[in-house]
Amino acid sequence: MPLSLRRLSAAASLTCCLVLAPTTVALHPALAATPVPAAAPAPPDALTWHTDGPDVAEAPVAASQGSGPELAVSGSTAYRLNLNPDSTVVRWDACRPIHYRLNLAAQPDALGDVQTALQEITAASGLIFVHDGPSTEIPQAHGAQAESPLLIAMATAEGPFASELLAEASPHTLGIAGWGAARTGADEDAQHWQITSAYVVINAASELRPGSGAGLSASRVRVLMHEVAHAVGLSHVSDRHQVMYPVTAGQAAVWGPGDLAGLARVGTSAGCIGQQPPAATVPVDPWQLFWDWLLSLLRAWLGI
Repeated sequence: MPLSLRRLSAAASLTCCLVLAPTTVALHPALAATPVPAAAPAPPDALTWHTDGPDVAEAPVAASQGSGPELAVSGSTAYRLNLNPDSTVVRWDACRPIHYRLNLAAQPDALGDVQTALQEITAASGLIFVHDGPSTEIPQAHGAQAESPLLIAMATAEGPFASELLAEASPHTLGIAGWGAARTGADEDAQHWQITSAYVVINAASELRPGSGAGLSASRVRVLMHEVAHAVGLSHVSDRHQVMYPVTAGQAAVWGPGDLAGLARVGTSAGCIGQQPPAATVPVDPWQLFWDWLLSLLRAWLGI
């Protein structure tokens, strides 16, 4: 049974992935996340990490550990998110840009596909991504990175661009993503979890097809969309018509209605983290204002 978020001591985290279309797929629950300022990421030891992975092609998805209650919506608008104890969605602060760095040393031609995937996330959610430049870091199993809240890296299972995340996953793994969430609020029962750091690892050794169109092999843009969607709070669904289905083949990089519904729940339409709801307004009656003004004049004239 998943561990409730309210029982985590200092922070929470998640990770997941994508694989090539298999005949049998073991689905797993994944968590969503909350936001953090556009400053430096929280120290690794202040976060609890979760990994959504691995996502593969033509192979079963490995099971992943999750923590916290989930909201799962079925049907043609299927999406899955992670919830706080008060049933609000764990997510980034949609009112602050998400700063990110790229390590494309293992696949330098991927820059355009990364930019396209981020643009698709922004168009669907309203979340803003700010590029802080290149990085030499590669996400590892502990999930921590120090340079920017979001790190996107092209990596391999071994060699100079090795990531432990890929080394420990199926050889069919196309990508893995994870996020770290920090607790906000002192009350154990009323605390909220907010994503403050995340990573995306794309398997540079896999035969991903550049671009977003349909084809005989998996689209690199679609894999990036899937993994970045994990990084902003979406989890796997069992509807194969959604990008968040944990297996992919040669489909075009196009969001399904469930993907769009889920991204809306973690995007700008959800508002700022910690923002107070607007005060209720009472309609003003112009005639009441007129009579109040007239009465004040009468009282002034009568001296009362």
